[in-house]
Amino acid sequence: MLASILGCISLLGLLVLPLVVGGWVDELGYSERDAGLLSSASFLGAAGMALVLAFRIHHLDLRRLAGAGLLGMALADGISAGAAQLPLAVVIGARFVSGAASGALYGAVMAAFAAHRRPDRSYGAFMALQFAVSAAGLYLLPPLMPTLGVTGVFTGFAVAAVLGLALLPSLPGGRQRQAEPTQSGDFGSTSEDVSEVGNPPVNASVRSVEWRLILAPTALLCLLAYGSFEAAAMGQFAYIERIGVHLGLTPEQLGLSLGFASLVGIPGALAVTFLGNRFGYFLPIAGAATAQLLVMLWLLRAEDFAAYFVIACVYSIGWAFVLPYFQALCARIDPRGSVVVAGGFATGSAGFLGPAGAALLVRPGDYSLMIGGICAVLGFVIVVTFVVTRRLAMDKTAPV
Repeated sequence: MLASILGCISLLGLLVLPLVVGGWVDELGYSERDAGLLSSASFLGAAGMALVLAFRIHHLDLRRLAGAGLLGMALADGISAGAAQLPLAVVIGARFVSGAASGALYGAVMAAFAAHRRPDRSYGAFMALQFAVSAAGLYLLPPLMPTLGVTGVFTGFAVAAVLGLALLPSLPGGRQRQAEPTQSGDFGSTSEDVSEVGNPPVNASVRSVEWRLILAPTALLCLLAYGSFEAAAMGQFAYIERIGVHLGLTPEQLGLSLGFASLVGIPGALAVTFLGNRFGYFLPIAGAATAQLLVMLWLLRAEDFAAYFVIACVYSIGWAFVLPYFQALCARIDPRGSVVVAGGFATGSAGFLGPAGAALLVRPGDYSLMIGGICAVLGFVIVVTFVVTRRLAMDKTAPV
């Protein structure tokens, strides 16, 4: 849980993203285009860092990597707090640096969980905490935004990053070249402690192993399914509020639906910690994705608040439930973390592609084509996940 708190610090900007974007526009007078550009800069930095780390994570001390990420976030978020007095280009640069730094912290946490003796439960607990923090932030911050403003929010992010330094001992130290799960502890022990980090690795082909793991067909298919699922979720998240407005729901009904949907994501993620892999990975992913597909089809005919409320909640539960299983699948391919860190690039890219793809399918007052596109992507995810789990089943005996 301490490591999960560190992971949530890396995601604070994402977990309360709608409020941050609103602050850029309402308080600082940025256009919606510029506000989107500012948000995209963070995603771009995080995705780029994830791609770099994916090919180097076995060589890195996770504790030091997380510390560097926290310090970088504190600096960049501190600069962002002064956005009202800074040129737009400087603020965009600060958001890019903050995204890259948060990507380093997030990568360290995800790699640490990959070496956990039960990674599926670790990722489930982490996902539950994310939804809890998001729900709390989206509920508590709106009435405070007129007082706090963008300056207060980013100052809070910087302070959280500094405080997070106290949690660094919750991550394993040393490079992760030979990290393996243990039977009695949480994290696998590493073959090299911190004092040995300066020495050359025993196996000189570690870097080539990382490349082969990530570029192997099974890993690429897993990352494709993982990123596609997240892209569908981000596209749905980007327009679910607009769909509610189109249905004629009141602001109070929209707030209740979306706020409660965030809350019910918590038990969805916690369910993973109880189910683990007793039913494998394919059945939970396919079952939840099928439920999401069905409620999105229902959304094509939804006309009232009750239907919209149920649809929003079911989709949120499925989102929170499936992501830990994809993360566990990535860890299954490489327990030392390179594939799960590469998953950060897949999901970061989905942060761009999901909303952008949905936007291309939206017509004035008509979301049917967009909803159909999301359903098609979910069907694609189910098929590719089946292929991935079958390939793993041919190689290893654990249930998939």
